[in-house]
Amino acid sequence: YYEDTTATHTAGDLASMTLNVYKRLPDDDRAIDNDHAAQFAVSMEANEETSAFEFWRRAFLHALLWSNGYAWIDWSADPIALYNLLPDRTAPVRTKDGTLFYVTEVRRDGVPKLESIRREAMLHIKGLSLDNDRGLDLIEHARNSFGLAIAAEGYGAKGNDAFPELYQ
Repeated sequence: YYEDTTATHTAGDLASMTLNVYKRLPDDDRAIDNDHAAQFAVSMEANEETSAFEFWRRAFLHALLWSNGYAWIDWSADPIALYNLLPDRTAPVRTKDGTLFYVTEVRRDGVPKLESIRREAMLHIKGLSLDNDRGLDLIEHARNSFGLAIAAEGYGAKGNDAFPELYQ
């Protein structure tokens, strides 16, 4: 439950920033592009059930906790809609020729199903990455570290005389 954590507060602060789509002006300046198809979704209402603030807070929270925040961009909606995807159910995949796309698990009539999403229809907020495709999952690394510490503690508690061998 993420109600009162540093990550939740940080995500809320980030989501409360003014987010807009900008157009470049001839004098190399910029201005908010109120005519852009994504402006309404980015700044007011991500989709018919989610405000822009709720969408961005969830996207940033996922990015902070899982180092990956994913959102499906529904280009066919009018206006364009953004939908958060679960980072533990979504992953970038490359074809043999190097083309990037995403796979996510969705539920249709209560049954989990994998769906592929084109790169152009995905917003990916990526954390620290070693392969440039996916951020390192901090929760997975923390879980593995705790598991290793618990296992080491349990092994040592059994009195196994666990000493490293010295090679001469």
